[in-house]
Amino acid sequence: MTQTSLLFSRFLIACLLGGGLGIFYDLLTVFPRCLRHLTDGIFVLALFACGLYLGFQICEGDLRLSYSAGLFAGFLLWHNTLGSLLRRVISRISRFLGGIFSQIWMICKKTAKNISVFCKKTFAIVKK
Repeated sequence: MTQTSLLFSRFLIACLLGGGLGIFYDLLTVFPRCLRHLTDGIFVLALFACGLYLGFQICEGDLRLSYSAGLFAGFLLWHNTLGSLLRRVISRISRFLGGIFSQIWMICKKTAKNISVFCKKTFAIVKK
């Protein structure tokens, strides 16, 4: 028979791992929407790895539904408390970085266009 203190400590560790997954998920939201499927896939792999680590390293194969509930509870606790503050900061940073990247993209497009025009003119002169 397993002691209650051991079960509770494992549940708390599961909650902490769930909070870590919440932080990781919030950090993945920095990437643009076109990469959303990729970031969701990365998160699913991280969730799988945390589940395996929790189930076989921390709980030593003693798999219980309450440990999975602890992962979910930790994720929700992070998401509804401090995660909302972090998401605001992340959204401001991503808007700032998005503006910078869009400016860099415009410069690269103009440079590529100028290079292609230069190459066309150069090859047209060589053909004559």
